[in-house]
Amino acid sequence: MFNFYIYILLHKNIFKIKNIFTHSLQQKLLCVLIIAFFSSTAFSQIKFTESVLLKKLAEAKTDSERVDHMIFFINHNYNLTNPKSIDYSLKAIELSKKINYKKGLLAAYEAAGDTYWYGYNYSKSVDYYFLELKLATLLNNQSKIANANYNIGWIKCVQQEMFSERKMLLKSLKVFEKLRDSVGIIQVCNAIATIYTNRSKIEPKYLDSANTYFRSMIFIGENCTKRNNMANIYANYTNFLTGTKKYNEAKFYSKKALKITFDEKDTVGEMSNKCALADLYFYTDSLQKAKRLLTEVTPYYEKLNFKEPLHGIYRLWSNIYAKEGNYKKALQYHLLYKDLTDTINSVIFRSNLQQKEASYEIDKREENIRRLQQANEVSALKNKQGKYIMAGMGIVALLIIGFAANLYRGNRNKLKANRQLSEQNRIIAEKSREIDQSIQYAKGIQNAVLPSLSEFKKILPQSFVIYLPKDVVSGDFYWMHQINEANSVKLLIAAADCTGHGVPGSLMSMVSVDKLNHAVFGKKLSSPSQILSSINNDIKNALKQDSAANTQKDGLDIALLLVDINSLTASYSGAHRPLWIIRKGELLEFKPTKTSIAGHTALNYTFKEEQISLQPQDLILIFSDGFADQFGGTSGKKMMTRNFKDHLLTIVHLPIPEIEESLISRFSQWKGAYEQIDDVLVIGFKI
Repeated sequence: MFNFYIYILLHKNIFKIKNIFTHSLQQKLLCVLIIAFFSSTAFSQIKFTESVLLKKLAEAKTDSERVDHMIFFINHNYNLTNPKSIDYSLKAIELSKKINYKKGLLAAYEAAGDTYWYGYNYSKSVDYYFLELKLATLLNNQSKIANANYNIGWIKCVQQEMFSERKMLLKSLKVFEKLRDSVGIIQVCNAIATIYTNRSKIEPKYLDSANTYFRSMIFIGENCTKRNNMANIYANYTNFLTGTKKYNEAKFYSKKALKITFDEKDTVGEMSNKCALADLYFYTDSLQKAKRLLTEVTPYYEKLNFKEPLHGIYRLWSNIYAKEGNYKKALQYHLLYKDLTDTINSVIFRSNLQQKEASYEIDKREENIRRLQQANEVSALKNKQGKYIMAGMGIVALLIIGFAANLYRGNRNKLKANRQLSEQNRIIAEKSREIDQSIQYAKGIQNAVLPSLSEFKKILPQSFVIYLPKDVVSGDFYWMHQINEANSVKLLIAAADCTGHGVPGSLMSMVSVDKLNHAVFGKKLSSPSQILSSINNDIKNALKQDSAANTQKDGLDIALLLVDINSLTASYSGAHRPLWIIRKGELLEFKPTKTSIAGHTALNYTFKEEQISLQPQDLILIFSDGFADQFGGTSGKKMMTRNFKDHLLTIVHLPIPEIEESLISRFSQWKGAYEQIDDVLVIGFKI
């Protein structure tokens, strides 16, 4: 998966370079190399060099002006291997304290935190952010309170993986929301989404939370008066969706990011997004589209000799040629990829050594400052009444000794309780892991019984299946079978919605697929009405629903269609699920039988069946109720069937892939930050 380091790093004004999904040392050092490479172009407009700073400091009439000049220099001249920024931030802090310049001190604390962050010294960075938070709270500066909480939360949660410290980010989000600061809200949502994404590698249940915060970023960004940095936001969400293998939705947002960078003539961002889109085309078997994009971006990065993106590009070229069977070309690009891997690892090693040397120099400089301060403090203490101070210290020492015994006894009891609690937490975590593994295994079984999407496309090239489970496993399922007869080819296609979702729904779907297969392959039925009657009886018998004592009344709603491709005719039967045909701009609806399969439906129930004449270019749709029942929009209401129909009528003229993308986009935009309430299934095709 192609990472968006280049594009994000060169647009750091919103996220302060902290919107990178990864936090590993190797990847972060690669980002450092990218900044160093582009420093001459990305910041060429800023001419506030150290020589300019020294001139302005000499010309300044007041100390507060000098502090402001130093802060401005720091904020526009980050250099990860030069301790100058650290020096000036410490001088700004010292001078602000001397003249009691609170505003300058607040800015200097933040500047020191930022410069230490850029130098990978997260411990010192957090120290200065906490000083900023303390002073901002004293001054009731809400914006700085939010900003300090965000900076601390980012380091602790994302980079140090202290998941429990996400409360800092939530505090920041609450303040930004109170201030109606859209940029602040977006950057915090980005941070929270990132920690949930990282956490989902251990606990997959957090993927939904990550997705919710990413969607919140998009919703807020798209509704801002000034829609700045939307390309960054779309690119971040694309990266997340690609990581969760939602490739079609990822393509939608990647194209939006690409359009923005193209319109804004942002060549760096445009090339980065084209690389990401090429990756997505590879995953979705659109190899020619992937090759067209790579043909455009490869010479661009080769001319710049920009190793990190070329590393990913060569790997993708190798994978594409291997998939096409051109193993000679695949080997050629694999060797280029391998050479770059060795080069990058070597550069990272050298960068690591340089960083440690710079850190050592900074620590020595700080130690000298501390020693001077301590010398001044000792000299001042000698001029005061030392005997009273010593007496006070003696009293304090006696109190400490007195409390020590009680603390020891209390700590011993706490350690015992903590050991017991730790063991209980270990057992709970182990059980949770086993449950998650079981559900993931169940997902594999459920996917195995569904027709593959490639099989769908092979039989019906002009088709799409939108399948969006609410949870890991789903209560909705789709099914297809091809019947080859002497003079015709017929297709049985079903879209079903079982009672419930998640694990209960998936169990019901497995029973339903089994009974559907038995009706078609065992009993040799082909009439939709007869098939529905058969699975109604079989499910009721399997679940013992004919017994008065049995309160288990689960079942399913289904639309079943038999299509004769040669004669352009169809037979349809449905249980609570309709059939829609859009023909020449008009939507024809065929009503289902108003009862479900199994549950309260009687044995030997006869479902009505309709014979339908089809026409070329008819768009045929069967679906579950999840799409229309989703809450969202501006008022948090259901989408409703009427809005679903209206949207279909506006896009029916588009090619099938664009209809699919438009429906996915419509659902995502409507849902916004709201939770998905049900499984979603939509099947559409043209003969």
